[in-house]
Parts: sequence; structure tokens; C-alpha cells
Amino acid sequence: MKLKPDIDFLEKVLASLEVQKRSADWQKDGGQYIPYPASWLNAGCWDDEVVVSVSHPPNTELPPGVSSMEEWERIKAERMR
Repeated sequence: MKLKPDIDFLEKVLASLEVQKRSADWQKDGGQYIPYPASWLNAGCWDDEVVVSVSHPPNTELPPGVSSMEEWERIKAERMR
């Protein structure tokens, strides 16, 4: 409550969680290193840049105009905001 969340803040945090839960750090060792929620919030980790680990079939087609899977993941994350 000390962050005084509003709907925009909640949407930003939830979108960040969707991206971060796919990161190598969060998936390593079966999720053993997922940060404690209060620590994650207190540190403002929803603003962290994340390298997303994406596993997909080798012949996955990208939408027209999208040149890489990383770009596609970024577009999808932005749509969730």
C-alpha cells in the first residue's frame, strides 16, 4: 500500500510479471530464484530490463513485418500494457 497502486500501476506490474516470469533467472533451477514479492516490489523491479528466454519450435512463423522472435515478444508485451 505504500506504493499507492492505481489501475495503471497494477497493469504495468502485471505486464512486467508476464515478461519476467519467462526470464532465464526466474526459470533457472525450477524457479528457485524467483524473488520474494515484497522485495521485488520495494526494489521497483517492474521497471527492470529483462532478457527473455523464449523456447519455440524451429519452424515458428513470425507475423508479417516482424523480423525476430525477440521483436515479436516485445510487441506482445507492449500490447499487454
